[in-house]
Amino acid sequence: MSRDIETLLEECLLQLRAGASVEECLARYPEQAEALRPYLTLMAEIRALPRPQARPEAVRAGRERMLAALAAKKQAAPPPTLLERIGQFLGGLRPMAPAWRAAVAMLLVVVVIGGSLSVVLASESLPGDPLYPVKRASEEVQLFLAFSPATRAQLLAHFAQE
Repeated sequence: MSRDIETLLEECLLQLRAGASVEECLARYPEQAEALRPYLTLMAEIRALPRPQARPEAVRAGRERMLAALAAKKQAAPPPTLLERIGQFLGGLRPMAPAWRAAVAMLLVVVVIGGSLSVVLASESLPGDPLYPVKRASEEVQLFLAFSPATRAQLLAHFAQE
């Protein structure tokens, strides 16, 4: 079937769904009428068929099977914990060569020591100092990690005294 016929057939099918007759569609495209006629006739015959109706017992039985399967699935496998998901992620990574492992470990040590050192140095900074944003970020992290209101209040009082 050529691309033009496919496009015309699609347009005719839309017209049939909108209520046009097969003959009306064919009259719009007389040059391609013979190629379109079998498809449009088949579509009209299919649309004239009665819609199948499921028996209420079958619907009820299907619904019960679906709900039972969902309940079994919910009980069968609890969702993975955060540590399990991290393990799955790390297990999917390709193993690194020993030289790369050493380089990544060294980089991690430098980042941790550098970050810790900058937080310690920033603890005495004042507004306008280059490390003052680091001090504020450190305070915000401490407040975020304070789980009780009493701990938050103590931290806020401590920050106000500095």
